[in-house]
Amino acid sequence: MQKVSVVEQVVAYIQEMIDSGTWTEGERIESEAQMAEKLGVSKVTVRSAVRQFIALGRLESFQGKGTFVKGTDNLYFPNTLFRSQSKAGIRQVMQVRTTIEQDTAYFASKNPCQEDLDFLRENLALMLAADRAGEPVSSCRHDVDFHLKIAQMAGNPYYYTILSWIFSQAIDQIQEVVNKIGTRYANHFHPAILDAIASRDAELARELMRAHLLKFVTQLNK
Repeated sequence: MQKVSVVEQVVAYIQEMIDSGTWTEGERIESEAQMAEKLGVSKVTVRSAVRQFIALGRLESFQGKGTFVKGTDNLYFPNTLFRSQSKAGIRQVMQVRTTIEQDTAYFASKNPCQEDLDFLRENLALMLAADRAGEPVSSCRHDVDFHLKIAQMAGNPYYYTILSWIFSQAIDQIQEVVNKIGTRYANHFHPAILDAIASRDAELARELMRAHLLKFVTQLNK
């Protein structure tokens, strides 16, 4: 069974409160302190979960007033969106990823710092080692971390937040596909993407990321 982080537990709680109608549009939600005490977590954990919903346009925070539920016409990804394990569902997830991640690779290449590049190199080594050891779960986790790090390097928090949300909801489906088709395609593309980012070749990084994710879809269709 996949472990769920404490942040994901709080995310699930907030989503349930909204989806069930317990918290309605325009209503002020529980304070960080109240939620932390109720769920037995820290206020920092609650704050991290709340920020995801704010970034996705489902909650809105006002200094001195609290955090309020926004309407459902805002950007928001309910859990049900990712529950389908059909190939069509995964292809839709990958289409969104391709749209986002070709840009994250482009912007990450503009001014990468050495610390971020070192993280990507270490991550790549760990992914390859896990793959050689026949540990697909570990390999997939490092794969996800590679993509999230590039999103973080892009400098736009919305890229990272949306991609984090997608991975948190669709990781089981992605893992299932990786178990079937392997990670050889990733082992080929990740080093090339890293080299392009390190060389600050933004256009090449964009092209490689797009090719990488489209290759995933091609493998899925077989």
